[in-house]
Order: sequence, then structure tokens, then C-alpha cells
Amino acid sequence: MPIAARCRPLLAAFALVACGHEAQVESGAPLDATAEGTSSPGAQPASAAVPDAAAKRGVPQAALDFEAQAEGAYDAALKGDVAGLRTAASSLRDLWKRLRKLVVRDGLRNAVIREVDASVAHLSSLSAASTDRIQLARAANAVSGPMGEVFDLYRPRVPSALLQLDFLGREIVLDCRESSVHLASVHLRDLKTEWASLRPRALKAGGTSEATRLDATLSAAADALSARKWSELERHAQAELEIVDALEHNLRW
Repeated sequence: MPIAARCRPLLAAFALVACGHEAQVESGAPLDATAEGTSSPGAQPASAAVPDAAAKRGVPQAALDFEAQAEGAYDAALKGDVAGLRTAASSLRDLWKRLRKLVVRDGLRNAVIREVDASVAHLSSLSAASTDRIQLARAANAVSGPMGEVFDLYRPRVPSALLQLDFLGREIVLDCRESSVHLASVHLRDLKTEWASLRPRALKAGGTSEATRLDATLSAAADALSARKWSELERHAQAELEIVDALEHNLRW
């Protein structure tokens, strides 16, 4: 089954794709004159026009496929499916080669590009050498970490902060498996900060019910962490991931 058909629910709303975008990049054809630095009467400077053109094209299918494959790699690692993880790591290398061309042209920060380069390479090397489920799942999740900034290049209707909420929720699941007080504290703090920033927008989009549920879940997660109740904290982290899916599906962003 194609990766796009297996995309998680959270990715569906980002699928505003201009069909010819990747084909133009692969062929070397310019995406638009100003993006190539070619001037025309009344044209914006190239530095301003590139983000505008990227936003009009929407999130590329390559980005959706890449994120879906990273999430699939995370699942394979947690299940101990080493063969599946190695296949996913190989696919991520190939997908990143394609996506990298797009985001370089569309103006993604070099620091983010280098971060994805490193995370893809690390997952590839680790999957070939290790069978440690938690280490492998963290490496797979690290590939997803910068994707919010990738998606933001294309100004999606649905806030990319939801991707970060997913990323942090998965990290807390792994923290529970390792009984790591420090990491769970850091990730829960970051999750609360991310949610505090997104919450007003969620309420404006009609997410009162979802916001109330997530508030309660994060409060219960903090209590569970304080009591070192790892199975309970993991259950709340899984609930957070489900609520994030509901935020994507049920709101009028």
C-alpha cells in the first residue's frame, strides 16, 4: 500500500499539494521566476517571493510521505520489528533526498536541514547496529522533530504545532518505558508550553471540548509523574495523542 494511503489522521489536513511541484524540482525547471532570482516588472525580491510561492503550493506530498514513514518507523521500533524498521529507515533516506531538494529551494533554514540530515543518518546507522527498542524509537521520533518547521514553509491551514504535540507525546511514552524522571519532566513541560500557545487558537476554532480534555489529561499526567506512576503516565500520554488527532479532525482551523 502506498505511504500516502497509510498516513495517520493528523497528516490528512495538511494535504494541500500542488501536483507539479515535485516534478518541477526533479526536472530542474524553475518553480517561478522570482524564486530563481529572475526579475520582472513589479516583481518582489527573490527572498520575499520564495516563501510566498511555497505557501501557494501547499505542503508537498513528499513531506507528508516523509512524516508518515517516520511515524511508521517509530511504531516498528516499539514493536521490535527490526526488519520493518530497517525498511522504513531506508525509505526515509530516499524520501529525504527528494524532499530536501524541495525545502532547500523553498527556503528552509540551513540549521533545520542539517538537523534532518543528521537524524536520518543516525536512524539508518542505529537500525543497522542495534535492536534496542527504545533507542530505535527515539531515533525514529527524532526524524519527526523538525517537521513542524518544514510544514510551516507552506503555511498550512492546520497548525503545525499539532505535529510537535504528537512528537512530545511519543517522547513521553518512551520516557515511561525507561522510567526517566528527568526526560519525562522536560517533555511534559515542553508539551504544556506548546499547548498553552496553541490553546487560544483551538478555542477560537471550536475546540472547547477537546481543550478541556487535554487540560485534564496534562494535569493528570503531571500528577502521575509526581507519583512516579509510569504505566498511568504512559496511559495519559497515549490519551494526549488521541486528543491531538481529535483537534485536527473536529476543529474549524
